[in-house]
Amino acid sequence: MITVVPTDRIYLCCGETDMRRGINSLARMVQQVLALDPHTGAIFCFRGRKGHIIKILAHDDQGFCLFTKRLTDGCFLGGEQQWVLHNADVCASDI
Repeated sequence: MITVVPTDRIYLCCGETDMRRGINSLARMVQQVLALDPHTGAIFCFRGRKGHIIKILAHDDQGFCLFTKRLTDGCFLGGEQQWVLHNADVCASDI
């Protein structure tokens, strides 16, 4: 279980992510594509091509956690819409 507090940084990774990727591959993607350190305790959210799967990568003081959610019906954020990053606060209730 992830506990999200208002000071946590949450990144919605734009575009499509291959949902076959695991912890090491997603952490490497955070480093190479986003130029961020995945060990900072930030939460990284990845969306699959069809939009019905998301993966959430987080790091705590013991190591990485990878959470997967697959919807049986529907999509996250509707259809083929891609996630867009803005300089806005994201609340835990928005995810």
